[in-house]
Amino acid sequence: MRMKLNKLTETGYALRVRSGAKAPISACLPWRATSVNRWSIVSSHWRPASSLPFGLRPLSAMTEEAPMQIIQLTATECTPTVEFDFVAHRFSLRGESWPENAAAFYRPLQSALESWQPQASQAAEVNIDLSYFNSSSTKMLFGLFDQFNRLAQSGCTIVLNWFYDAEDDVSEEFGEELSLDFTALTVKLHAEQRQ
Repeated sequence: MRMKLNKLTETGYALRVRSGAKAPISACLPWRATSVNRWSIVSSHWRPASSLPFGLRPLSAMTEEAPMQIIQLTATECTPTVEFDFVAHRFSLRGESWPENAAAFYRPLQSALESWQPQASQAAEVNIDLSYFNSSSTKMLFGLFDQFNRLAQSGCTIVLNWFYDAEDDVSEEFGEELSLDFTALTVKLHAEQRQ
């Protein structure tokens, strides 16, 4: 059985299951299915219920009427833990990032950050602690960092804390390059002893 994400409208997404068979939704989504993540079936399409986790919520639902507060996604084998706290101005990604479709995972985060930008007036802290990330995740991470960089250029103080294994030279160099590519951000490198 093969699953893929199909764009249904400009504001909504649905998961299509080929052959119309039921499948565990956790098999292809960047979060674990819980009682909070309810899905309903209409013909051969999975359609999100009103209590969808952020990842597939229609962007039209994120308006000034309902200001964003916290986005939390639990880590899976191939996606990081996400904690975007728009009230406290703290944003973190922890774990590994190698989803099959990095754009589907990161674009909703970028959209949320984009809609938050006009409200940003204080200092913000970005904590990145990724033990592994693939090239498609790198591209999406650079998109997030670029958004934070634009915020910093507009007058906000943004500190990007880059956590890495002390024995991982590649990750250390990546963190150093961030400070060269995104000059408006205050990039701090944090070497940690990991097993």
